[in-house]
Amino acid sequence: MLVGKVSLVILWTATMALASPSRRGNHKSTTGKRSSFGSGRYLVKLSTQTDMKGSKVPVEQHRQDCNDQIKNLSSDFFGAIKVHNTFNFAYQCSMSVEAMEGFSPIDLADYLGVTGVDVIKVVVHGRGLSFPMPPPVSKLQPKVGFATPWRKNHHPLLLSPSVYRNNSFAPHVESEVHLMHNLGLLGDSNVSVCLVDTGGSEANGVDYTNRRLGEGFGKGFKIVLGHDFVGNDGKHPGPSPYTNCTDHGTHVTGIVGANFDPDFKFSGAAPEVTLGHYRAFACTGQSTEDTIAAALLRAHADGCKVITLSLGGPSAWEDGLVADAASHVTNQGSLVVSSAGNFGTQGLFYGDVPGELPEVLGTAATDLREYPVGYLLDFVDHSFQPIPYFAVYPVKINETLDVCYIPPSITDDPKCNLSTIVLPKGDLKNSLLVLELGQCPHSLVAKWAVANKLRVAMVSFKPEDAQSPLNYYSNHFARGIDYFLIVPHSWVETLIRYYTASRGKLQVSFAAGKRAPVEALANHESGGNMAFYSSYGPTATLEGFGNTLAAPGTNILSTVTVAQGGVGVMSGTSMACPLAAGIAALLFSHRKADNLTPRQVKSLMATTAQPVRISQKPKDAFATVVQQGAGIVSAYRAYIAKTLIEPHSIALGDLEHFKNSHSITLKNTNKFAVTYTLSSTSSQTVTTYDKSASIDINPSGIPRPGIAGAATVAFTPRSLTIPPGQSATFTATFTLPNFSKIDFFRVPVVSGWLLIDSAGDPVPTYRIAYAGVAAGLQIMPVLDSTDVASQSYGIKGLRHPFIMVGNSLDPDALPSTAADVLSDPNKVTSVSRKDGIFVFLRFAMATPYVQVDLVDANTTFIPTIPSNNNLHLAENNSLTGDLRKRPHNPPLFDSVSIVGTAATANELTRDPTDFSHGSGADTSFINFNGMVAVKHPDDPATTSVDKGRPYRLLIRARRMNSNPEFSASYDSWLSPPFQFLD
Repeated sequence: MLVGKVSLVILWTATMALASPSRRGNHKSTTGKRSSFGSGRYLVKLSTQTDMKGSKVPVEQHRQDCNDQIKNLSSDFFGAIKVHNTFNFAYQCSMSVEAMEGFSPIDLADYLGVTGVDVIKVVVHGRGLSFPMPPPVSKLQPKVGFATPWRKNHHPLLLSPSVYRNNSFAPHVESEVHLMHNLGLLGDSNVSVCLVDTGGSEANGVDYTNRRLGEGFGKGFKIVLGHDFVGNDGKHPGPSPYTNCTDHGTHVTGIVGANFDPDFKFSGAAPEVTLGHYRAFACTGQSTEDTIAAALLRAHADGCKVITLSLGGPSAWEDGLVADAASHVTNQGSLVVSSAGNFGTQGLFYGDVPGELPEVLGTAATDLREYPVGYLLDFVDHSFQPIPYFAVYPVKINETLDVCYIPPSITDDPKCNLSTIVLPKGDLKNSLLVLELGQCPHSLVAKWAVANKLRVAMVSFKPEDAQSPLNYYSNHFARGIDYFLIVPHSWVETLIRYYTASRGKLQVSFAAGKRAPVEALANHESGGNMAFYSSYGPTATLEGFGNTLAAPGTNILSTVTVAQGGVGVMSGTSMACPLAAGIAALLFSHRKADNLTPRQVKSLMATTAQPVRISQKPKDAFATVVQQGAGIVSAYRAYIAKTLIEPHSIALGDLEHFKNSHSITLKNTNKFAVTYTLSSTSSQTVTTYDKSASIDINPSGIPRPGIAGAATVAFTPRSLTIPPGQSATFTATFTLPNFSKIDFFRVPVVSGWLLIDSAGDPVPTYRIAYAGVAAGLQIMPVLDSTDVASQSYGIKGLRHPFIMVGNSLDPDALPSTAADVLSDPNKVTSVSRKDGIFVFLRFAMATPYVQVDLVDANTTFIPTIPSNNNLHLAENNSLTGDLRKRPHNPPLFDSVSIVGTAATANELTRDPTDFSHGSGADTSFINFNGMVAVKHPDDPATTSVDKGRPYRLLIRARRMNSNPEFSASYDSWLSPPFQFLD
């Protein structure tokens, strides 16, 4: 089917540590990610003089020492490096640099005070934005150049608060923002919300010439703060964040603070706050993590109270430059709100950074209960009732059209013989093409339709699935067709019924352009439920469960560039994130007397959120907490809440590291005593694997739902009365359920809420979300030994890990046939050092440590993944020996006999298994050219191995929460043997 796209950028992590120079300035091997991009920048980590003496000094002294270090290094390497950004906050001291031609950044590693030189991660766009329907051509505006005037001396239009009252804009109704607006609570200009935004498939920035965003930038306008860190080409930063090369930044800005639009009847959540926009993406669609971090720090320095980031990427580890910056600005008084990620089809344990950080408010996405806008298709025969269709602007075709219907006998046939279709008037220019997309290749249908001059089609997917609504506003999805209207299957069925009743003589008209009534736009399939694409936690460290709460994110109407008509519809956690940020701004604006901290605002929003069920049935289970967080945000409840709760969520850990007892503190800010009564409720228990960890290896794309078993909670005391202005603490003690052996090895995740009933408080019930894993993480494989990514190479059945001979003339070459893969575990392959051996591996689960060693070919080590894992690819697949019959391994990791270490890596993230949305089949690779470290794995590789001697590469990856000293804690694989010719 045509794939709907949702909006988020991905912060790809560097996979193997040795993709960057080691501390002592030597490469053991070339390593990295096949799907990532080299930024050309390096993060030079510095230690101040006082740090090197081992003393903890005041931050001010550290900052001065850091400035001196940066100044000295910049001076000493002047002309050899280009400094892009410097970072001097808290106890962080680093600088991002680009090496000039002829200079190796490795040389920086030996400089006094340099503690590390790492490759800077590239931020690339993940699922692109869904395409808003462009307006009629007459409304298109010419594109504006890079340096758009700021339009000074302009006084923005101030709308009366009354225009925001009694509005039924669906995202606001579902998050109770409309109740705030009914009270005239629209935000305060002294509170600023700033966007460090992405930009879907191209860039970020904002088109502030949109009248709903104030038509200007700078003092006196709606968007006051901001900076462009990149320029359109990525090389020319400037003071203005303007762009019109994409809609994403403009769209998320409108969700936060757009003025009321009387035609479409929407506005931002906090239309009277001050806005800021910090552009970190060029029109090329890439950025670097140092640029993102610099933008985040600049936004905080400029006084932004709420900073929202529609970016992130799968990471198991709560560190990195962006993570450090996000933690720092939160500690300094800014609330950071981030999207949860659009990787729901990757299954559990695929949380995002920075959204999963404890300090950050990570926002998941729900589907709206009603679609934002639509129009009616009329029938010439008025006995047929009009049918709605989705579009931001109506179809501009005034002629009466004949319906041309392609029956299932053609659309369900992979051969797709379209030549048998009788065209109403010789071509399709004055026809509405109607069909249900099935097995007939969509490209063939589109090519045939364009060749026959088709202007408009109305289609549905068959069978329809959760992805279909993402396409509903993709009216220009098919190139060459003016309007490609994608609608629910039931609507097309109704039209076909009319067509049959009229004996194939059905005529329609778009001319009236009438808006569809609200009841016609109700989402009866998934409205109010979690969006299928919204990512699942928990974090692999189990320090949290990834998402703080949820907000509407699918098919959101907001501002887009003037060139695209000013208004459009997009989907993604990128859309949920700014709505949550706008709500936080309302709390900062209208609860000033409470002097709330960012953590308190986050807690209020989480503990007053409403749980989301797995379907629209009122008695169905609640969706797992590791996807929805605390539930859908409620602006009004958070505003009126008078009980402050710490902590607002509870991470239980796993079975082997179970944290069963937790203390929770309640502060009663009412003017009267409140009695709190405690209980609990559970959400749906889901499992990580469909069959079991040992069979599936990779987590299932859709978590297995509905298994019996939930945690039980005991409270001490069960109720407590707290006087006004006072605090009290209770203890919650958790007990995990006993699962069957089958369910246990599926790795179940239990979750739910502590319920705090508060008699007399404006909020009758507060909730604290909890989640935990009812198995030990050490049973989860970390090395992917399946063929899930074989499609990336076009080699059916190819399993990871595998090796191939490198190609010095084409270092980026991938295996294209089975013959390229060394698969016989007993056949020695000869290779030159300049070509080397390429090792390809993927990770089924996050791992804290990977070590790649060189061992003798006759090693007695028994790997957990057989060395003959790809023997089936060979033409002659006979096996003269079986490595699995060798003696048992030494019990200790360090007792294994090795020649030397080729590569090491720390804190790696699991790789994707669903590649249908362009996320790519990530593969880590190592190019080994015969240099190893012999004394310690972290030492530089200075020893050249013997030529003509058969070796194997031994890969060992440690499982989560396992003891690093024991061999049994590691997944392992031995490569087929090879020897160097020179």
